[in-house]
Formats: sequence, structure tokens, C-alpha cells
Amino acid sequence: MIRRILVAVGIFALFLVTVAGVFDLERDTNMPIFALFVVMAVSVAVLTPLLVSMSRRIPSFRITLLLIATSGLVVVASVVIIAGVGMFLTVNQVQLLLVALSVGMLIAGMQTWFLSDLMTRDLTKVESTLDRIADGDLTMRSRLKRRDEVGSVGGSVDALADRLNQLEQARADDRNARSDLFSNIGHDLRTPLASTLAAVEALQDGVATNPSRYLEAIARDNRHIAALVEDLFLLTRIDTEDLEFKFEPSDISELAEGSVDSLRPIADQRNVKLELTHPGALPAVTSPAALTRVLRNVIDNAIRHAKSRVDVRVHLRRRYVVVEIEDDGPGFPTDVDVFGRFTRGDEARSRDGSGAGLGLAISRGLINSLGGHITIRPGTGGRVRATIPAQPPKTGE
Repeated sequence: MIRRILVAVGIFALFLVTVAGVFDLERDTNMPIFALFVVMAVSVAVLTPLLVSMSRRIPSFRITLLLIATSGLVVVASVVIIAGVGMFLTVNQVQLLLVALSVGMLIAGMQTWFLSDLMTRDLTKVESTLDRIADGDLTMRSRLKRRDEVGSVGGSVDALADRLNQLEQARADDRNARSDLFSNIGHDLRTPLASTLAAVEALQDGVATNPSRYLEAIARDNRHIAALVEDLFLLTRIDTEDLEFKFEPSDISELAEGSVDSLRPIADQRNVKLELTHPGALPAVTSPAALTRVLRNVIDNAIRHAKSRVDVRVHLRRRYVVVEIEDDGPGFPTDVDVFGRFTRGDEARSRDGSGAGLGLAISRGLINSLGGHITIRPGTGGRVRATIPAQPPKTGE
């Protein structure tokens, strides 16, 4: 408030200096006219901060606009009346000016009323939109067609509603995906647990004709359970960013060869031809353990869904090493986020009943932590591309 008064006084002083420079105050005929300007300036200087202070306490925006529109005309009319009383203007001149000011005040009041009515409606619409959004109706929009500040506020409210709607949809998708994931994991745990229990009971009852075979089945089921628990634990660490890697000079081509060789027996069992092509040594400073886990996850997923062939290609692109795994299976649909935290990778294509199905989600988390990225190509045939920087990511990236 004090700042506004000081600004008004400064404007008033500047106005007086300007007027004093225009009029010759030594002439008696100019002194009364200058006095009228002084009265007008003082009135404006007093009314301006007063109106600004009152504007926040007036309950109606329309009344505020009316006061602002008519205050200037009231000041001018007061000066005209003072001029008439002081005999600076004739009676006819005063009457004419007062009639003109009255008509101007009426026109200004009508225009302000209509304009404020439109603005008040739009502000009420924005308020109603916010109330509906607060009540949970995220489909409500103001849709104001204005280019001023009110339109900008309405646009911001609509943008906020759009963003909240997107977040709510993402939360619903995550909730559904989480429910499906837990259901599938429960199935994956129930099957080996039931098999293990049956084998143990057979051994206890002495009906097992080949105990070593039953023990082998128990060990296999327990390895499956351990692998699933390890995947879930790793997913949790990825989600909480609680991962520590040991970066060291590595040959990406050599890591790819090791992954392919370890998975070749699985490919042979499924009659899938597994091929690897690379230009030779491709050095990079990375975590060999994490990258090997990614390569085995993706190649294993490709083998399990391929019809007859899986191709692994490694090449260098600028400062990045690119690994592409392509199979001739059904491919990835466009409506499933196969890398989602709560999406099982096998949901992207027809499940074959094997594997925990969390490999692709783990792969993305590991690749992102290594400073790279992993993508898929939807359509016929599955194609996954992993890009790894030749140097480790800088701290804070």
C-alpha cells in the first residue's frame, strides 16, 4: 500500500512539474487553470491507491470495474463544477460539459457492465471447473476461448486436468498390471512348490522308485523358485535405484559370445538356429556382469518365442556399442509396454509357460543404470536394440 501511494505521489509531482512548464504562472489568468489541474491531480493521486486497496475487499469483480471506469469521470465532473463555481467557465459551458460527462459515464458504465459480465462468467466457469476437478471429475474442462490473462488461467486449468487424467490413467494401468503380475508370479510359484511337495511326499512314503530322479526334480524346482525370487529382488533394487556396478574395460563382442554360447543348448533343444555376428573386439568401460545379464535375458526371450531363427548383431555407432537381437517369432504388439515395472515380458507375445517373464523389465532397468537405453520394434518378428555407451555415465547423469 505504501509503495502504491509513493508511486502516485511521484506521478503527481511529475504532472505538476510538466504543467508548470507549460503555463506561465506569472499571469493571473493562468493561475486558476493551473489550480484546477492541481485539484484534478490530487484527486487522482488520492483515489488511485484507495481504489486499489478497496478492489480486494469488494465481493464483486463487476463492481470493481464499474468504480474504476467511473472514478475518472467523477474527478473530471468535480473539477468542472469547481470551475463553474469559481467563474472560470460560463454556466452554459458547465452544463454542456456535465451533460457530456454524464453521457460518457453512462456509456462507460454500460460497456464495463457488459464486459465484466462476460469476464465474470468465464471466471465462474474456471471456478466451477476447479471445483469439479477437486471432486474427482478429471474429464471437466473450462475450454475458454480468450487470449487474455483469464483465458491463460483457463488454459492452465485445462492442462492441469489433462495431466491429472494422464497420471490417474497411468496409476490405474499400474494397478491392473501389478495385480496381473502378482497373479502370474503366484502361479509360477505354486507349480514348482506343488511339484516339490509331491516329490517329498513320495520320498517320505517310500513310493519313489527312482529317488535320485525325484531329488533332481526337487532341485530343479527350487532353482526355478530361487531365480524368480532373485528377479523380484533385483526389480525392487532397480525401482529404488539401489544398484552398484563395478565398471571395468570389457569387450562387448566377447560378452555377446559368452551369452550366446551359454544359451545355445536351449536353442538347440527348440530347434532354433542362433547366430552371432560382430566386427571383432569392441572395447567399452561398463559392468560386464550387468550387461551379460541383459544379453542373456533378451536372447533367452527371443529363443523362447522364435520359430526357427535368432540373430544377434553387435556393431559400433559413434561412441556407442549397439546390440540387436532379432527373431522370427510373433513379435511385440503396440498396446503392451513390455518394459513396464509390472508387465511380464512374456505378455508381449504368446506365453510358452516357461521362465519368470520379468527379464525385459530387468533388462531396461540395468541398461538405463549403465547409461544406455533399450528399445523394441513392434510388428512381425521380435527385434530388441540395446545401446551401451563406450564410457561409463558421469556421476549425476
